[in-house]
Amino acid sequence: MPIRISDPDRGQSLAVEYPRLYTAAFCAAGLPPVTSVTLENASRSSVSVTLHIPAIHYGAQASGLRPGVCWRPCAAMRETILALEQITHRTPTDIAVLADGREIARLPIVLMDVWSWPHDATSRIVAATYVLPGDRAVARVVTEVFGDDPTLGAGEASGRWGATGIVAAFYRHMGRSWSMRYSPPRVVVDDQMNGASYQMITSPQDVLAHFSERQGTGNCLDLTLLFAGCFESLGLQPLVFFVGEPGEAPRHSFPGIWSTRARRFQPLLTDRADLVRRERAGEIVAFEATGVCGGQAALSVEDAMAAARARFEGNEPVHAIDVAASRPPAGQVQPLELPNAPVVQKIVWKGQQLALASGARRLETLHVLYGLCTAGGETTRVVLARAGLDPKHLIEAIEKIHGGPVSANLPPPTHNYESCWRAARANAHAGGHSRLEEIDLWWALVENPGRNVPRVLAAAGGDLVRVAQEVTRCGGRSGLHSISLDFPPRVE
Repeated sequence: MPIRISDPDRGQSLAVEYPRLYTAAFCAAGLPPVTSVTLENASRSSVSVTLHIPAIHYGAQASGLRPGVCWRPCAAMRETILALEQITHRTPTDIAVLADGREIARLPIVLMDVWSWPHDATSRIVAATYVLPGDRAVARVVTEVFGDDPTLGAGEASGRWGATGIVAAFYRHMGRSWSMRYSPPRVVVDDQMNGASYQMITSPQDVLAHFSERQGTGNCLDLTLLFAGCFESLGLQPLVFFVGEPGEAPRHSFPGIWSTRARRFQPLLTDRADLVRRERAGEIVAFEATGVCGGQAALSVEDAMAAARARFEGNEPVHAIDVAASRPPAGQVQPLELPNAPVVQKIVWKGQQLALASGARRLETLHVLYGLCTAGGETTRVVLARAGLDPKHLIEAIEKIHGGPVSANLPPPTHNYESCWRAARANAHAGGHSRLEEIDLWWALVENPGRNVPRVLAAAGGDLVRVAQEVTRCGGRSGLHSISLDFPPRVE
């Protein structure tokens, strides 16, 4: 529902529609922080409207907006995306709304970490961003099931395997080769945002975190997204089904695929009767993903398909995300690119906390080093121990520099800070990682240290070159990092 803003001094009003909870996943779906602004009436023939969210460097402006005209602001800029990727916890802020340069309202919005998926209607399409065909865990599962089977061709479901055969192959493999455990959905209700709710999503890597033990954990949506990623990686066209209305928290989720490839242009399918007809006609193959879990929830593949069919035949509302139709060029929804590993999220949060607690004027690479030292990551422990550094001494040296008043807002990043994060993602890409890992960030830091990082290392009894040598030992990739060419021989 849009929020109506009245400006009685000038006899005008605006209707603003926006998601109350916002994450970096919205950017991957091509959705800006404000989806529409309508000038309902005005004392003048046109009004200039400006939107501004300082916390994430977002701004959009429409000049000459006329009454009755709906303005759809542009998607988030690159600076906004970079800022959103650093959000690791619930961050309340405001959207400043200005009319002809005069602020007329501040609308509350909550910035969330990328794995928080809101339940409102605007956010439904965002679910497709969590279908990750390029994820490393997804690739391993696909290889385990099909290897280099040439009969799959370009992913035509009408080949030797057929849609049902491909579904059965994946399902049986996960049920027989893995010990999967069901975990209830992690749903949170935000009472401060009029009861808006959101759900924590688990990445495929975290669902299948225990590859060596062949164990995994996930809920209905986590497993649905995992299967959908496997199907899309083969060139098939997956569907993500939800039980319930699009604007409500879903009561259940299950996956499916189209039995034949085709160009379709409707990403959100809400016509239940049409879905039932297509399922009965064999155009859609759907199944209950949680049936691969052990215990009382375990189902054979035949029973899993029957369970999904019962959802269509029942009285509950059912809708779906057509993942292929949501992707470019028909849609705008991209898969999430290199999400942060949990330890990296903690690193970012620790650095931001120091910046806020000390009233720092800029976010800099020293905040990255502080986050590494305080997040408790294994890579950092090994690097510092081998380099002869005590993390406590490093933390003390950084905190001495950062004494100051508490700040209410995060400061803007320095160019070097942004370069560090860009380099970290480039390192992750080059290393074939499906998410940003601690070692990628260490490499970026030693190549983009700024002025203060070497000073603090020296104050704590270390030096940058020695630290960089130990980073090489932990995860060096020959020929990729320029700084490794300048290392002097290490004397043991």
